[in-house]
Amino acid sequence: MKNILITIFTLFTLTAFAANVDTVYVFSNSMQKEIPVIIVFPESYFSDTSSFPSIYLLHGYGGDYGSWTRNDSNLLELCDQYNFVFICPDGNKNKWYIDNKKDSSFYCTFIGIELIEWQNKNLRTIKSANGRAICGISMGGFGAFNIALNNSSKFGAVGSISGVMNLKASKIKHKIAIRFGTGEKDIETLEKLSILNRIEDFNKSGSEFIFDCGKDDHLNFANMRLHKKLSENKVSHTYLSRPGKHCWKYFSDSFEYQLVFFNQFFGK
Repeated sequence: MKNILITIFTLFTLTAFAANVDTVYVFSNSMQKEIPVIIVFPESYFSDTSSFPSIYLLHGYGGDYGSWTRNDSNLLELCDQYNFVFICPDGNKNKWYIDNKKDSSFYCTFIGIELIEWQNKNLRTIKSANGRAICGISMGGFGAFNIALNNSSKFGAVGSISGVMNLKASKIKHKIAIRFGTGEKDIETLEKLSILNRIEDFNKSGSEFIFDCGKDDHLNFANMRLHKKLSENKVSHTYLSRPGKHCWKYFSDSFEYQLVFFNQFFGK
């Protein structure tokens, strides 16, 4: 596998934290191109020889691999606080982290298989699912669940923040249908892809799930429906709902709640 590693090593000297941010380019065999990935290391990574837990962070619709580091003002401090390695892959703005032959995009395979293989070879992180989690916002929340459900035992813990759990109810459902189906009326494709309709896959995944959505978010109804369906089918999960809208303020606050969940999972 061809890998090009570009080391930027930007040292943040603020008193609260000294996390390091690197950008790497990882070659994807499935897409035959290099994918940019930002990696945030805690300061302790460079003084401690042990292996660290890692969390993949997926951006939302129209975002990129730098969305988390640009928008979450607490990300670097949290990296040092918890001693996690954050891995932020690019999802090509609007590919939905789905393997799609129509436009030769295979971001589910890239993140769920290829990036993990690269990680295990190049980073001093825990190689088992017990030390690896994935979390995303909005489209990335859908992506985190989709990748975990399609790649069993790769991520021990999975989180979604304001995730799109029902593609059929999305404000851009017609664009999604055109991208992944046969046209604007291909609602059946959206039904099959939606997390809301994949309840049987949750227990098969072997992962622990947490998700939440703001009460003033247009995506909240689908998240509540998912919680209800998982509960009715006795699927173990953690669900939260707090006041808030679909914005980075809510995303950042929610991420801090979910980090407590991930920290407890890694500590088992």
